[in-house]
Amino acid sequence: MNTVHFAMQAVFSRLILWYWSMKSGGTMSWTDYFIRVVPTAIATALDINLSNASLVFISVTFATMCKSASPIFLLLFAFAFRLESLSIKLLGIILVISIGVLLTGWGDFTNTSTAHYY
Repeated sequence: MNTVHFAMQAVFSRLILWYWSMKSGGTMSWTDYFIRVVPTAIATALDINLSNASLVFISVTFATMCKSASPIFLLLFAFAFRLESLSIKLLGIILVISIGVLLTGWGDFTNTSTAHYY
């Protein structure tokens, strides 16, 4: 599945770069490349590598549960960058997701014997 995912990213990236070069009439400068592409590549590499490294210290169930909390952080960053306006409805969504994640991982929070340390 990862191979298909990365292949789709490569194809779509190539299409976007082709469209962008046709629209702007040229290629991306090295300055633009280092400002726009490199930080995203570093963040993606850190995300993948740190996610895989975390499996040494926590159980797969707990890691999956933590990843399911990503909508919480997505909404918090959307509020922080003013992409989304704060509302009771969205705060309720964050609360429901938080309670669900907490209840899902309750056994891993209270029982440390499920984590495998190597």
